[in-house]
Amino acid sequence: MKELVISMGDITEKHRELIGSKAFSLHVLHDEGLKVPPYTCITTKAYDKYLKFSSLKGWITLELARKDIKDMRWEEMWDLSMRIRNFFMNTPIPETLEKEIRNNLDKP
Repeated sequence: MKELVISMGDITEKHRELIGSKAFSLHVLHDEGLKVPPYTCITTKAYDKYLKFSSLKGWITLELARKDIKDMRWEEMWDLSMRIRNFFMNTPIPETLEKEIRNNLDKP
């Protein structure tokens, strides 16, 4: 099994946590004989590497530690979510990780 990418034909029950519930639902539909478009899953290990290599995990942890979420007003929660969203939008995938993912994608 590839660590960062799993093709639709290689997915089994043991991959549920590794690919997430939406992708696993596609797998179930496919196994039941329903037509689904071809897909490849980028695993949670790839996401974890992205957080680690990009330093996003540290930034997100700092943001979440500012104030207990149960003490926040909705406006503060909104601001927090927008700051975290902007971290993701403005942080490219590290080149080494991108190459590793691309090299493991199925070639047509």
